[in-house]
Amino acid sequence: MERLKSHRDFVGVLKKRTKVSSKDLVVHFLVCAPNAGDGGSDGKDTGPSPSGRRLGLAVSKAVGKAVTRNRVKRRLRVLAKRYENLLPPHCDVVIRAKPSAAHAEFSSLDEQAAKLFDRVLVRSRKQSEKSGGAENAAGKNEEERRSTMQTGSSKQTVADSTESHTLNDVPADGDQTTTSLAPEAANPTSGGRTVQA
Repeated sequence: MERLKSHRDFVGVLKKRTKVSSKDLVVHFLVCAPNAGDGGSDGKDTGPSPSGRRLGLAVSKAVGKAVTRNRVKRRLRVLAKRYENLLPPHCDVVIRAKPSAAHAEFSSLDEQAAKLFDRVLVRSRKQSEKSGGAENAAGKNEEERRSTMQTGSSKQTVADSTESHTLNDVPADGDQTTTSLAPEAANPTSGGRTVQA
């Protein structure tokens, strides 16, 4: 994960005002489309890096003296590296430590960071769905595309990726019968789906 270095980069993320917070931490974030350019006409970067994730830390003097602030920063760097994969692929993130972070246990900060980074991912997906829903439809994993419906003793599963449809009914006497139709023998109106009953 690269670092946010310039004041301009920090202001760009903080000005956007998209953030999630917990007891000891606040995570500000700015998500960039992967094909977005650098932006400014003066050649300076004005938005998030299209090449990957960038991290900035904001630990004010309210957290404590220099030794305490540096300890908090070291902890936050470790946590950011640990949970980097929970962040969107192209984003700038600023983690701001509240004064209570100086006295927090590492395990508490660890839990908070995991939850916050997960919330960043969820909120960034919601924002991108609002702006361009069709682009993100291809990015959803199989579990999100799978719809499962359970009713009484029957279970029905529809998987979009395999175009299969299964239906298992358990008769009252406990015997289970399964019949499989080959795709050629399937009803032409079913689109070549395999039906098991």
